[in-house]
Amino acid sequence: MPPSPHSPDREDGQVALLLLAACAAFLLLGAAIFQVGLSSDLRGRGRTAADAAALAAATELEAGWSRQLGEAADTGDWARVRDLLAGAPAADDPAVREAAQDYAARNDAQLAEYSSHDADISVGVVTDGAVHGNLVERAEVHGEARASAGVRLRCTLRPPASAPSGWQAPAPPVPTRLDCPGRPQIPLAKGSERALKSADLFTVRLVS
Repeated sequence: MPPSPHSPDREDGQVALLLLAACAAFLLLGAAIFQVGLSSDLRGRGRTAADAAALAAATELEAGWSRQLGEAADTGDWARVRDLLAGAPAADDPAVREAAQDYAARNDAQLAEYSSHDADISVGVVTDGAVHGNLVERAEVHGEARASAGVRLRCTLRPPASAPSGWQAPAPPVPTRLDCPGRPQIPLAKGSERALKSADLFTVRLVS
């Protein structure tokens, strides 16, 4: 005689199937949550690596900028000093890019993009680690991030004292002194070499 639709055996089988389906759903949900957590961690690592690479490149640019200023002051080339204070040297120096590559590698990532504009440097990195694919997307997914950092002159170039009333300069005045926060003015002339090299002229920071 076949079991009744409401027999204990049939009900036990239905409960077992429901429990099996619930367990499978919980396992899939747990795996998805775990993978989301790994993806979030990789994105965080990518952002850290990108920030470090951009700041390292900007710091190297600042070091080269300061070095060139010191060399120009030591040789008495004050026109060159003024030019350097008015704008950063080229950021395509191999040492600047190498600094970005080095700090990306220190943070388990590879430098994938590098560009510069004036005193700003932008980088893109890809993490060495990856999240393995799932049933929907089988390809590995690496963490990717971008960041930019720049060098800024903390001081202000000042022109010479105002000309007499009614007199018009034939060209824009040439800066003759430098104002830095918390320091006396630095004349851009012979005798200021030590003051110029010891001044905290620049700041390096992340930029949006």
